[in-house]
Amino acid sequence: MNERDFRIPPEGPCQTVLVRLGGEEYDPADYPMIPMETLASLHRYAEHGIPTGDFLQAVLSNDLHESFVRADVGNAAVLPQIVRFCYNVLPSDSWGSREKVADWLRRHAGRRAEQEVGP
Repeated sequence: MNERDFRIPPEGPCQTVLVRLGGEEYDPADYPMIPMETLASLHRYAEHGIPTGDFLQAVLSNDLHESFVRADVGNAAVLPQIVRFCYNVLPSDSWGSREKVADWLRRHAGRRAEQEVGP
């Protein structure tokens, strides 16, 4: 996932572009301040169970103190939007506690291992 995956088409800004994440769709325009790298990392985590960096790991684990300690300036400024994105878009069993995050990563690691081995 990269920046072009979130661009508004040339037809104009009034056109809605929805992005699919799992079985849900959302409008990236609802989260304009979240850095593209942060959104891309959240997508990789939600779709493929790819671990995030320490900052997003803290956000996903619902650890407010650690989230602020680990955030860079850009992410710290939009932390409420990032949490709102998690709440509104991510599957509820993928975030909210360290246990949920660890379980999410474990389940996806198991799926990736099964895919590598094949039927």
